[in-house]
Amino acid sequence: MPAAPPHIAWGQSAAVLGREELTAVGDRLLLSPRGGNPAFGVEDLRRVAASWSGRPGASRLRWAAEHVRTGVRSRPETLLRLALLRGGLPEPVVEHPIAVAGGLVLHPDLAYPPSHLAIEYEGDVHRDRAAWEGDIERRELLADAGWRTLRVTARQLFGNPAALVSRVRTHLNL
Repeated sequence: MPAAPPHIAWGQSAAVLGREELTAVGDRLLLSPRGGNPAFGVEDLRRVAASWSGRPGASRLRWAAEHVRTGVRSRPETLLRLALLRGGLPEPVVEHPIAVAGGLVLHPDLAYPPSHLAIEYEGDVHRDRAAWEGDIERRELLADAGWRTLRVTARQLFGNPAALVSRVRTHLNL
């Protein structure tokens, strides 16, 4: 059965998805497989959006194409970034490299480097013991390097995004 290439299917999905969901799908298309190169770049998605004029969802697709970012690892991370923007905050950096003890470099989900604020989305995968212990160690390493880590849950992101934005704003001293 014939199927559209992923970037074309992304354009086609603009007829039914909202702009933030389109952005999440676009972010996923930009994610490179471990050790490999992504199949698509930001410019590829922007070309699709520009060519979609006159079709259903074209304006949502153009908006999403302007908001896609490389390195985003999950839909909630995309929605968290967009909630912060919607709340009037500056755009956080995705996967900002932070050197910590032992020569390690950590990449929090989102970061505000000038404020040394890291933001991590804690989905259900973080409930398993190994992940939980790793998260504790990660947070300590970031703290020792002078970074504050805000952990965000689904209830915060989807239940009360205004309170979440306010919390981040407070930590940014805005």
